[in-house]
Amino acid sequence: MFFALIKKDLKLILHDRMELLVLLLMPVVLIGILGVAIGNIGGSEDRAMLHLAIVEEEDLQESLSEYKEILESRGLESNQIRSILEEARAFSIPEILREDVFTEEEFMVQLTEELSEEEAINSGLYDGIFIVERGYRLAFWDYIFFRSGELLPLAIKVNENPFYMSIIEQMMNHFFLQIHFEVELASLKDHFDLSLLNEHKNFKEEIVVANRLISGFDYYAVGMVTMFVLFGTSFIASYAMTEKFSHIFMRLKVANLPFIYYMLTKWLSSFIIAFLQISIIFTFCYFVYQVSWDNIGLFLIVTSCLSLMVGGMTTVLTAINFLTNSYRAVSAFSYFGVALLAFIGGSFGYIHSYSPILANLAGVTPNGVAMEGYFVAMVGGTLNDISSIFPTVIFFSFFCFVVSLFIFSRRGDVQ
Repeated sequence: MFFALIKKDLKLILHDRMELLVLLLMPVVLIGILGVAIGNIGGSEDRAMLHLAIVEEEDLQESLSEYKEILESRGLESNQIRSILEEARAFSIPEILREDVFTEEEFMVQLTEELSEEEAINSGLYDGIFIVERGYRLAFWDYIFFRSGELLPLAIKVNENPFYMSIIEQMMNHFFLQIHFEVELASLKDHFDLSLLNEHKNFKEEIVVANRLISGFDYYAVGMVTMFVLFGTSFIASYAMTEKFSHIFMRLKVANLPFIYYMLTKWLSSFIIAFLQISIIFTFCYFVYQVSWDNIGLFLIVTSCLSLMVGGMTTVLTAINFLTNSYRAVSAFSYFGVALLAFIGGSFGYIHSYSPILANLAGVTPNGVAMEGYFVAMVGGTLNDISSIFPTVIFFSFFCFVVSLFIFSRRGDVQ
């Protein structure tokens, strides 16, 4: 009987064309409209702008002067020192990042200079801060020209947003991997070919792939799917109310089916429908809108988490319907609840850009949590990058189920 009830819910939604239209067709259409209308304004895709800062404890000229003294102390000839310093000036990591790599047009990165690390952190304006520590350029040049020491990346401080953290870390890891490769290649030739090292276009093209910034179609695919998946809760809850009015629920009671089993069937039905809905829409978006995932395993995990939360909301709506003996809860949630959650969760636009308070609230909504996880999966993040969402998923699902059972207990013998 347990699985028969789940099978019944699945059959009902498969034969309801209007519900299938809402769950599958409407999000696909809206993704296309928003992706084109908003995602390509001004001829470029609407991607999340990264606000970065660079803090220099020692500027380029100071570093060159200090390095000149070091070279002189090593007994190098003046023409050798002059040649090394010219190459050092042309190949300084902070300058390459600032002038050639992080360009707003190609990477949607806004790179600002700050006077101190403390000012940059306290401002709260930046998603990441690059810190050029005193002596960093000297150590880097020594590695490049004399193979002394090791190739160290810039010190980076990134905010707690795993989406940004994954993007910035991947960008820099790939950048330094490319530099390391070119240096090793140059050493095999016994001389430096700066034409290779200074071809920053090569860095740009490869970092674009590693960076995987989110396009308009990417963003609104995630936003619309995480919004429309919430409508499934109303449909399953309305089926439960129909079962009550048609006395099917009473027959289940006579057959001694516990309330908790009945609620679990609604939870699982909603979970399966949500998982299938998400998978179908994103499969369509992959082929039509080129919305892809760098970590498909992480995508499946996030989809499962979102489906669990949707199932939990279904049980609460079902319980409220039984308590009020009407469809009013379903109607209110469909008309107002979904829109409110979509707005707070960021389905309509990047929430962090206009309200930090709403950004914090987004972290406890089903669609907000899922969007965070989906973006990390898009850029090829790892399970550790989304570990922060798991406590929220577990607590939210458990809370919903407890609330639904509490409502039933308050109702007493549901008739």
